[in-house]
Amino acid sequence: MKYKCNSYLDSYEYGKMALVFTNKMWLSFSIYASSYNVILCIIIFFLTKNVIDTVGSFIIIELIILILFRIKIREVAKIFYKIYLKKSESNYELEFYEDYFVRKGNASLKEKYADINKCIETDTNLYLCDDKKNIVFIIQKNECELDLVNFLRNKFDNLDSRLGGNINFKNK
Repeated sequence: MKYKCNSYLDSYEYGKMALVFTNKMWLSFSIYASSYNVILCIIIFFLTKNVIDTVGSFIIIELIILILFRIKIREVAKIFYKIYLKKSESNYELEFYEDYFVRKGNASLKEKYADINKCIETDTNLYLCDDKKNIVFIIQKNECELDLVNFLRNKFDNLDSRLGGNINFKNK
């Protein structure tokens, strides 16, 4: 084993990740919200028996939902966290080796660096993304040794540095 650090996921960290991955969150939320909008519009159609009212309602509701999402992304992320992730394991250990790393916990997972297609660094975190598995590994830099952070910076040619962009998250 080369390096080891602890990591955690709570609604605050999930909110930070949502700001970094706004487009990914946007897609998930759009699918989720649109499915409820379709159900609501089916009910509207059965009540009004008017296609124009139903389509108009769908468009107006969809626009309101999507605009609110863009404005309130942190709050939406906290709601998603509470609904989907709160019961999942929130604290875990990461062990980093030369060619791969291991997430240890109730559900251990081995991930090769070659499978990580995106590495994003912010002031507080490193995010390692495997889009094929739809997984994002969050590494809090304050939980790591500087050698590990430098090791990861050098490991990825596609490091997306967003340093100085987390001003909203300086204080909880």
